[in-house]
Amino acid sequence: MSPRTTAQFEEIRLKSREKIILAAMELFSRQTYHNTSIADIAKEAGVSKGLIYNYFDTKEDIIKGIVEYMMAMGDRIMVESRNEDDPRQELREMIRQTFAFIEEQGHITRLMVPLALEIEQFSFINEIIEEKSKYYLGRLVTVLERMGYEDAEMEAWTLGLMLDGIPLDYSILGARLPIKKLEQYLYKKYNL
Repeated sequence: MSPRTTAQFEEIRLKSREKIILAAMELFSRQTYHNTSIADIAKEAGVSKGLIYNYFDTKEDIIKGIVEYMMAMGDRIMVESRNEDDPRQELREMIRQTFAFIEEQGHITRLMVPLALEIEQFSFINEIIEEKSKYYLGRLVTVLERMGYEDAEMEAWTLGLMLDGIPLDYSILGARLPIKKLEQYLYKKYNL
């Protein structure tokens, strides 16, 4: 067996970190942040406490890791949907990728709901969320301005709230939510 490459080690590292983050999300959603210990997370993730401390110094660092993990998904959608030539196509792709995420990773949204209710107590997280929210809203405003919306900022707020709320409803209602119809409705609403 040949030795692992640097890329292979990095992939193992990223997967281990993700495993810890997902285990923490699961536990925080079931038993809250305050009732979850590092030992609980290690057991849920199937790793040692020592491995967790290789990636995170404290339980608060895990919270920060969870938020960064979620924001990275949003960032990926923003990067992959960018289309300088056609704002309608850009918005369509943002919506398409958001709905694909909801359908493929809906369980992650379910895990975030209880944590979101506790997030106010972590001021360092609020700064990250506020910065990212401004970026995402700004992107939507720019796209909607390019599409000719008179009040692009309010339209961006409305669309952003819908795109944030649909995953929440999907995590509660599951298959009862007409997810495909909602996606098609947004395409029609924005003439995409």
